[in-house]
Amino acid sequence: MGIGKGFGGIMSDFFGTKNVSVLSLCLSIPFLLFGNNNAVLSLFGLTLFSMTMAPTLGILVSKFKDMPGLSFGITTVGLFVGTFPIFFFKPNSFFQKSIITTVLTLLAAFCFYKCANNKKGSDKNVA
Repeated sequence: MGIGKGFGGIMSDFFGTKNVSVLSLCLSIPFLLFGNNNAVLSLFGLTLFSMTMAPTLGILVSKFKDMPGLSFGITTVGLFVGTFPIFFFKPNSFFQKSIITTVLTLLAAFCFYKCANNKKGSDKNVA
């Protein structure tokens, strides 16, 4: 979903990291929940959800100024670790999937809300 990542970076520069990240995560929830049988809804939800990748990398790079490779590595490990629960817990009902998706997405939005600010420009994303 490179489109979402690209839009996320561009929109963060114009509207602020916190605004774009929190809004895109919250807006992605209904599309992720109800896009199970509809490819267009699902792709739109994934695009919104992936808009946070560029701001995440931007925040980490600005925190670890001398180690951009480590910043990218941290995001990669985060994605890898994020797949672990599916190996140990398989939600069977729509209700279980909905609760897990909603709670984890809102938790991510809260993290962006606390860690990012709304200063425009790629070098000013971090609080």
